[in-house]
Amino acid sequence: MSNIEKFEEYIIAPGETLLELLEVNCMTQLDLANKTGITKKTINEIINGKAPITPATALKLEYVFNIPASFFNNLESNYRESLERRKDLDSIIKDEEYLVNIPYLEMSKRNWDYIEKTKDPIKRVINLRKFFGVASLSFDTELKKKLAFRKKDNERFSFESLYCFLRYGEIESNKDKYPKFNKDELKDKVNEIRLLADTSFLESLNNIKEILKSCGVFLIYEPQLPHTYINGVPYKITCDKAIIMISDREKRDDIL
Repeated sequence: MSNIEKFEEYIIAPGETLLELLEVNCMTQLDLANKTGITKKTINEIINGKAPITPATALKLEYVFNIPASFFNNLESNYRESLERRKDLDSIIKDEEYLVNIPYLEMSKRNWDYIEKTKDPIKRVINLRKFFGVASLSFDTELKKKLAFRKKDNERFSFESLYCFLRYGEIESNKDKYPKFNKDELKDKVNEIRLLADTSFLESLNNIKEILKSCGVFLIYEPQLPHTYINGVPYKITCDKAIIMISDREKRDDIL
């Protein structure tokens, strides 16, 4: 059984419940039409899933069956949502093609937000959509032209993997409050940062972070993801927010 077939097992049209209520109360569709003032045709279309239960109809059903209108409204709402999720499942399956170039397993090992450990491709796509905050995994290839970074030439380079690396930085940067990006302040701090960088970088990392923080720049040190081959990437999320991502590629102080 396919994932779509499994999902469709849980889609129950409100009309099925309405038909059960008619049978339990020994009523025909014509009886219900007479009691509610709704045409028999509309009653039949509701039962067959061709017409929705409107709030007005739900209220009339409440009087007939002594069941709150909210019950029928919820049936309808849940049904419509299930239909949309059924449509979305098709797009999720199409998005599975992007999984080839995304190091999902490595991301899950690092316990990144939203990236739960799973082998199910559908769950992976859903988690990645939440990770990126998008409704579809169509990557912005124009982003490459806006980034400034040095990387080792390698035919196995994956822009999708790089995008995951950058998105991780954005998510982490949102967990702390920073002042607005100040270009002039950053220029004034350059020499101070260079002096710290001349020593062991990892030992000076926290001090450099604090200096950059005062300039509105979020510095994140994160081991490289597979197939990124980058040393670091500076980029601006907005005009007021800047990030510098640094990897551990080659693990040398001069590279860092």
